[in-house]
Amino acid sequence: MIAPRPSLSVAVLLLLLLPLLLPTVLLGASTDKSQGHNGLVKPFKPGPPSIRLKKTEVEKLRKGEAVKQQLSSGSGGRGLVIQDVEAPPEVVWGRIMDFPAYTRMVPRVSLCENYRVQDNYLQGLKEIFTRMRLTVMGFNVEYFIHHKYFPKLNTVVWTLDYNRESDLDDSVGYWHVIPHPDPDREHWSRVYYSIDMRLKSWMPSFVKNVLKNQAPDLSKVRDNMREARENWCRRLKEAGASLGKRVPFSGGKGDRGVGPPAVAKRGVK
Repeated sequence: MIAPRPSLSVAVLLLLLLPLLLPTVLLGASTDKSQGHNGLVKPFKPGPPSIRLKKTEVEKLRKGEAVKQQLSSGSGGRGLVIQDVEAPPEVVWGRIMDFPAYTRMVPRVSLCENYRVQDNYLQGLKEIFTRMRLTVMGFNVEYFIHHKYFPKLNTVVWTLDYNRESDLDDSVGYWHVIPHPDPDREHWSRVYYSIDMRLKSWMPSFVKNVLKNQAPDLSKVRDNMREARENWCRRLKEAGASLGKRVPFSGGKGDRGVGPPAVAKRGVK
């Protein structure tokens, strides 16, 4: 007896279900295996970037636009994004380090959770280990990040957690946040961001293209930033403090991160 052919509707249903089934096949991340190496990409150094902004770039920043520069790295270079944010560094750090909120603030992030947080007093830093997952057109890309936050340098740098196996071959990155250097923007911040990654060969080309062009856009989280800034100002008012006095950011509604760094003096201009 010849088995009947699947109907068109069944074939269409299988086609629609295919993107949902593929992530299970492609997902290679594991907590039981190591990455197989201790880093393929040179990690970023904590501290201010070695750059100088041109007058035209400063004007773009004043207009609310992001500026991109190249950082030298060996024989090549890395892109650096600079952006001014209408919120003090305490608030900006509160958003950056609120990793569980990335599923709301960052496009395509479908999971983000810390699995270990520890203080390294000898080196003057806090270490945050975070599991992240990006979902791109039905494909899941999962990886494990080892953040290092240096409060005296106003910097967070990261690499992969090489003790776990990630879907990315390697990833390193950098955040640097300082009080805005212009006197008329006392309660603003200047933010520097960079990332460098290597992708595994098995990834589909369209997933690679999305990941390579994945860059943070702080304008996407301005509403969230504005709410955090209002909470910060409200706490100052409730404490009877003036806005000219720096008060440590200690959280509030929606502030679920591991805590921002104490902000040091103004840095790169």
